Amino acid sequence: MNAQPERWGRFEHLARWLPPRALVVADRRVLRLHPQVRAALSRHDVLAVPAGEQLKSMRSLERILEQMIGRTRHGWLAVLGGGTVGDVCTVAAHLAMRGVPLLQIPTTLLAAVDASIGGKGAVNLSSGGGAVKNAAGVFHAPAATWLCPELFDTLSPRQVREGKTEAWKMVLCFDAATARKWARRAPGVLEWLRVGRAIKAEVCRKDPLEQGSARVLLNFGHTLGHAVEAATGFRVSHGDAVGLGMLAALDVGRAMYRTPPRTAERAERLLAERAETLPRSALARALAKVDASQLQRLLAADKKRTADPGHRMVLLERIGRAGVYPVPAFTLRRLLSSWREGRRP
Repeated sequence: MNAQPERWGRFEHLARWLPPRALVVADRRVLRLHPQVRAALSRHDVLAVPAGEQLKSMRSLERILEQMIGRTRHGWLAVLGGGTVGDVCTVAAHLAMRGVPLLQIPTTLLAAVDASIGGKGAVNLSSGGGAVKNAAGVFHAPAATWLCPELFDTLSPRQVREGKTEAWKMVLCFDAATARKWARRAPGVLEWLRVGRAIKAEVCRKDPLEQGSARVLLNFGHTLGHAVEAATGFRVSHGDAVGLGMLAALDVGRAMYRTPPRTAERAERLLAERAETLPRSALARALAKVDASQLQRLLAADKKRTADPGHRMVLLERIGRAGVYPVPAFTLRRLLSSWREGRRP
């Protein structure tokens, strides 16, 4: 799994490099908001899709694979969209003709700093009347990635916040020096985007298939974050849910004496003031109707859990360093009442 070539520039300029037999799977909203993108793709095959968690289904995957029939293994699959479009297209690129080159063109900051790096893709499956997030997935590294800053100009404040939250997650877990620097001076968008991408790329280089201990640390905030997504029927978006999951993980770490209280307080303050993550009141709303047994069911669906009793979570040991620890179910049950009340335990 080689490092992916990365190009920065305007889309209409980079589009000249797009192979003529490429299939472009594009977020239809991006096509509507950026007429220059539509014009640049006028001579290419484009499949417009609706972005969102509902796209990550077996039916969507099948639809993309059907569009790849008749192409060669050298026909690229290009994804123009955010994380959900990238997820399903990564799986499709892996399966089509046993693997075709994948071009990632992220159109959200969250996808640019996270989902477009490392080659992970997945779709959701139905189970027990609900959706199990990322239940079926693959590793398929992009052959190339294009970063087009003008595509980020139409993002909503929520979408900017999600990308910023992800970048802060990276520095809290891996880069204490940058955390101190950003605490003194808030970085611009392109700075935190480049830094966040560099951190994740280096982690994935060391652990490309998530078989060691390095890459799993990127899941800080994901255990409870995925539960928040599922509990709200994905009305809370992934980036915001991970932000709330980090608050919960800080509480778990403090309760298990893995996260020093001052570290937890500082990390929560940085997330609130610099990353502008959602407050604890949003966590309370998300979990308002979730009781202890339902929380256990939501966490039991986590694909990252082990065969051991309880749950495995990434906890912050200090700013710049995190670790993975088993968390007993009773610890989460004890903290649930505080989360539902929107207060720090």
